[in-house]
Amino acid sequence: MNLSTRNICVKKFILSYIVCTIILALFSLNACKDDPVTVNNPVNVVDTVAMYEWSWDTISGVLLYNIFVLDSNNIFMVGNFNGMMYYNGSTYTTIMYNDPTFGNASITGYNQSNIFISGTVYSTWTCKTMLKDMERCSFYYL
Repeated sequence: MNLSTRNICVKKFILSYIVCTIILALFSLNACKDDPVTVNNPVNVVDTVAMYEWSWDTISGVLLYNIFVLDSNNIFMVGNFNGMMYYNGSTYTTIMYNDPTFGNASITGYNQSNIFISGTVYSTWTCKTMLKDMERCSFYYL
C-alpha cells in the first residue's frame, strides 16, 4: 500500500464519519420536535366516588385484614378472629371455621358460591399455606 492509497482510505473514513454524524444529528433534532411529556388530549377522568352512597360503620373488637365486596348486600371480611364476617346490608354475621390452627390473611372470590380465604395452618413443628373454599368447606394446601 503506497502513501496515496493510504491517504484516500483515511479521507473516505473521515468523510463517512462526518456524513454519519450529520445524519445522526438530523435524526436527533427531528425526534425532539414534539414534547413527549405533555399529553395533547387528556383522558376525561370519571369520578366513581360520587356514583355510590357511602356510609361508615364500626365493628368493635375486630381488626380486619381484607374485605371482598361482591355488591352492597354481600360483603365478606376476614380479620383477627377464627372465621369470616359477612355483612348482608343490615347485619353482621360471623361464620366460624372450626379450625383453631388456621390463621386467615386474605379473602377473594368471583361470586357468592366461590369465595376463597388464604392463610396459614400453624402447628407445633410446621407452618403450611392453605386456601379455603368457603362454599364447599374444602381445604387446599398450597
